[in-house]
Amino acid sequence: MSTSIQDLKYGLRMLAKNPGFTAIAILTLALGIGANTAIFSVVNAVLLKPLPYADSDRLAVIWVTEPSAPGGLFPDTAPDFQDWQAQNQVFEGMSAVTQSGATLTGSGDVVGVMPKDLRFPIVWGWNPQYWTPITLDAPKWKTERSNHWFWVLARMKKGVTLNQAAAEMVTISSRLAQQYPQTNTGVSARVKSLHEQLTGNVGEVLWVLFAAVGFLLLIACANVANLLLTKSVGRQREIAIFPARRATKVDPMVALRYE
Repeated sequence: MSTSIQDLKYGLRMLAKNPGFTAIAILTLALGIGANTAIFSVVNAVLLKPLPYADSDRLAVIWVTEPSAPGGLFPDTAPDFQDWQAQNQVFEGMSAVTQSGATLTGSGDVVGVMPKDLRFPIVWGWNPQYWTPITLDAPKWKTERSNHWFWVLARMKKGVTLNQAAAEMVTISSRLAQQYPQTNTGVSARVKSLHEQLTGNVGEVLWVLFAAVGFLLLIACANVANLLLTKSVGRQREIAIFPARRATKVDPMVALRYE
């Protein structure tokens, strides 16, 4: 312990004697550590922390794909959504939402009441201001398999993986294509985790940026190491003598007589 304290004191004295060198070393490390801390805070908040929902790792968004627009993702139709609900074995719950505008006058149908602390995931670029229930039993919702109005949120059953859910929805889509060839031929479903949907390409960008600032920290450490190495070359004799002085306990009176 005493040896470590002596080394620490010696190091502090050397840093105090070279304020310019000390300032450059501290600034270099501060830039590297600061950048890494900032980026990690963002990565942790966006990518590592779970979403603010119960069992958020089981939440998924289901999109519709069409042959007319390869690679495009679309909302679902009301009849297909009802078939998804009835035929799937991988989701414990499935909900559909759609966007509309209206003027609230105080008369007409009761607006849906949601908890005050509800944090609805802004998946589709809009933030709901009020809610109204959808009655899928209405005639217009039962037959319109070509009108894509509904965005679908679902919660996977415990133990079900995203790949299993995706395979199930592809199977159901193939079945519907056989039953309704005029509207569903070539139409399929794609399942994405809610976390992936919310982060999108931001996740890839953040990981790349985090790797870049990590490399920056390595460069900063290498630069400081080079500075220390350059500094130590000029003090080789002192560094070689210091351990010998510390290890050898000489009687000061003997030293005086020999001198």
